[in-house]
Amino acid sequence: MYESDCDTYVASEAILHRATMTKQNEYMLELDIVEEKIFDSPYYESIDNVTGALHWCVRVNYMYYDGAVVHGVTYHETNVTVIIDMLAGFRLADMLAI
Repeated sequence: MYESDCDTYVASEAILHRATMTKQNEYMLELDIVEEKIFDSPYYESIDNVTGALHWCVRVNYMYYDGAVVHGVTYHETNVTVIIDMLAGFRLADMLAI
């Protein structure tokens, strides 16, 4: 997990993640936003008294191991922004990115 610049790695427990490989050889990333920690993290931005935004970048590095050395082959980056209206409420469990 990175800041939205996709270069700055964030060692934070505000967004926990677990990566798995599906049977269709797709890379699946599950995120758990820890409410008690997210507001004090680099991911959160307060817009006004009732609105905030979460910004982060997911970067996946594709690696190749030649038997002796691991080489970076390429990577994929995805910037994510979630706008939160504290009066309207939201459920992250209903979100799915395809």
